[in-house]
Amino acid sequence: RNLVPRMLSGDFRPRFKLMYKDIALFLEEAQELGLPMLLGSLAHQFLQAAKSEWKDEDWISVVKLYERATGVKLRTIPKQ
Repeated sequence: RNLVPRMLSGDFRPRFKLMYKDIALFLEEAQELGLPMLLGSLAHQFLQAAKSEWKDEDWISVVKLYERATGVKLRTIPKQ
């Protein structure tokens, strides 16, 4: 809820740190069942990259990866 305004205002406070672990468990189970999970794998890779840079933040730090890769700041709304 209110995710986009949070990202645009630069609010990267953790709210769901378990997502990385949950996706890893999901992918492990899918692999055991022989199910390809291409988007899940991609999401896990993005989260892994973000986690290596911003250890104490959650999945929303993926926005920072895009900002760094593109050189464009997505944070445009001033904090209130």
